[in-house]
Amino acid sequence: MNMLAFFTSLRIKKKKSEESIENILSQLNVPLSFISKWYLRFTLPNCRRGVRAREFTKSITTKAFDYWRRGYRHLGKLMVSEGRIPDEGLVFFLTLDEIHDLLNTRSLVSYQEQIVVEGYIQLLTNINFQKL
Repeated sequence: MNMLAFFTSLRIKKKKSEESIENILSQLNVPLSFISKWYLRFTLPNCRRGVRAREFTKSITTKAFDYWRRGYRHLGKLMVSEGRIPDEGLVFFLTLDEIHDLLNTRSLVSYQEQIVVEGYIQLLTNINFQKL
């Protein structure tokens, strides 16, 4: 799915019906002065807008990270097929500079430390602890 189609699909979704501000203010059990009501009439729509913007940003960020993850996974598969790294998951433990150096020099000797770290992480993920 391309990003433009994703953004337009987010905007096309039906809006949920929001409860009117007057209904919300009438349901409050606290007596409000005119200034307090005026302030809430101004603040509530801005708060709602902020929440919508936050949720929209979270969904875009999640989608962008997913695209990056897929790209790195594909890069790892290509590097394994060329014999540059032994495991495709190792690419997640390398920095961009290290990947660039590895692609230019084809030397894995300087990145043996990352391989050891990945081995430890795989070992730790396989450990099961008893529930207390």
